Amino acid sequence: WLLIHLREWISITGDKGHAYLVVSEDAEEASLFAKQLAMQQLCHDLQDRMACRQCRSCKAFLQGTHGDLLLLQVPAGKAAIGIDQAREATHFLQQSALYGAAKLLLVSGADKMTLAAANSLLKTLEEPPGNALVLLSSAEAWRLPPTVRSRCQLLRLPNVQKGAALAWLASQMQVTATDAEHLLDMAQGRAVAALLM
Repeated sequence: WLLIHLREWISITGDKGHAYLVVSEDAEEASLFAKQLAMQQLCHDLQDRMACRQCRSCKAFLQGTHGDLLLLQVPAGKAAIGIDQAREATHFLQQSALYGAAKLLLVSGADKMTLAAANSLLKTLEEPPGNALVLLSSAEAWRLPPTVRSRCQLLRLPNVQKGAALAWLASQMQVTATDAEHLLDMAQGRAVAALLM
């Protein structure tokens, strides 16, 4: 279902912006969608406007070694994304792209940024380097400062239909329909969170 929404977004989006805020009730779903969007933006050989998963850029992305992508998230053992991480991200976006395209910053759990980190990132959102794209994902976008939210185009993911979520879970985990339903119930209807359980 995420790929369906990604295709819809790609087909209706005209002039691409430089910052997007992906919002879902499921933080993991928002993060996964933002990652799929990031891979699509960095792909060198789009197939039907979707990431090919085979080019050098896609392979580097899938291995977690893409030189033009920085993932900003709460570090292990910490409660928030700090200002030093935000400053590192700003510096990263100002460098030349290694693969010849854009530099991409992916902020997973953007609502977990400290106020100082959000304000530091705000400067980049206001005056982005020419080839930079910033993707923020969140389940609680209201926690972000209004100034950050207003600088981003909003991509709100609709809730997944229960049938689609169950079918996806069953296919991803090779479990019975009953087990998939049990997992989905435990995760309060959040399919991606259920998968990660």
